[in-house]
Amino acid sequence: MFFNKQRLEERTVIAVHGRLRFDGRDEPVTLANASPRGVLALLDTPPKRGTRVAIEIGGSILNGQVRWSGANRCGIALGGSISVADLLEGQAVPVTFVTERDSALGNPGIFRAAVSDGPLFSRVLQGLLLVAAVASGAFAISRLAPAALSPDAPQVALLDGRVR
Repeated sequence: MFFNKQRLEERTVIAVHGRLRFDGRDEPVTLANASPRGVLALLDTPPKRGTRVAIEIGGSILNGQVRWSGANRCGIALGGSISVADLLEGQAVPVTFVTERDSALGNPGIFRAAVSDGPLFSRVLQGLLLVAAVASGAFAISRLAPAALSPDAPQVALLDGRVR
């Protein structure tokens, strides 16, 4: 469902290009944020949850495992702790910075974001809840609007507060 987990460690927004290796594939990746124990990776076809990966940044390798996977992104828990400050300064591993515009893969939109992450059952349930919320809002408006606009509806006089 929709909830916000409390993070154990602060995330630092970054925009660093690298390569992600998994299941015999080698794909370009952009790291969008990092903490000492994990990164947010943006790529066209993210690996599935549980996949072991290697992130190559400037010739150095960070090993980890995919903890969650969604539309064009995944969260990767690193095998060891890193210094985000050193990562940003190019001391932990050599880095190549990119612009914010180049790092963005596009806004997935409210519906796609609501139903793109997690197992199939969760995605179906979230989609149904979204449809139910929109339908109930439309139903409430359709029931209230005609009653308020009807000529038989009571009118309130603003000056003396009496119902006419």
